[in-house]
Amino acid sequence: MAFMFMHFDQAVPQLAYTGCAWCSSTMGISLCQTVNRGCCSYFPKFYPVELQRMSQSPEGLCVLNSILSHPGTELMDDHILVRGCYDALMYAKAQKEGTIPDDGYIQDSTIFFRTCPFVRPGLGCTLPVRYRTYVCNFFVCREVLENPAVQQQITPYLQVRANYVRFLQWENNQLLQVISDNGLTIRNHIGKVIELLAGLPINQYEFPMLEPIEMADGHGKGA
Repeated sequence: MAFMFMHFDQAVPQLAYTGCAWCSSTMGISLCQTVNRGCCSYFPKFYPVELQRMSQSPEGLCVLNSILSHPGTELMDDHILVRGCYDALMYAKAQKEGTIPDDGYIQDSTIFFRTCPFVRPGLGCTLPVRYRTYVCNFFVCREVLENPAVQQQITPYLQVRANYVRFLQWENNQLLQVISDNGLTIRNHIGKVIELLAGLPINQYEFPMLEPIEMADGHGKGA
């Protein structure tokens, strides 16, 4: 039996799903050198809302320093992009041989050849939930979303997710405005931006109580 529920790590929410252990989602297929990486093909983008959390604890600053020292890290004006592994040669070979999976829904077939820089094969994400991006914390694969047995139960979760994302976007825009008002950008003044964010209060989102969703083993495909 698999379960979907809201998990909180120091007030930071994660939409958790226990069925990932036996994932058979198309998105979970890895055709690159990194096997057992699940659906973690995303190259994360850390915005001020995530940087603010990291800036306000010693542990968070250690995570931030590891992000900044990563060879795939690129500073943008309003966020930090961390590129992982992309097996371009294997992608080209699979294209030539016609062996790339196609379920009619995958729009970017490079996902089968990319790996998040923070995932470890068979282990999952190495970042604490409270420092991950909301994209990672709230991703649910299509196979789970379209499970007819639980679609009605999932609806409240998706509504809360949409509301929370809007809240984060609002908070992020406010932080970006403060950063801009101080004549700073993440690209050119990352140290000063972190000092600024460390002194700003973090606004919390009030989550409603949601009942856990129980799913039969035959429907557990991945999230």
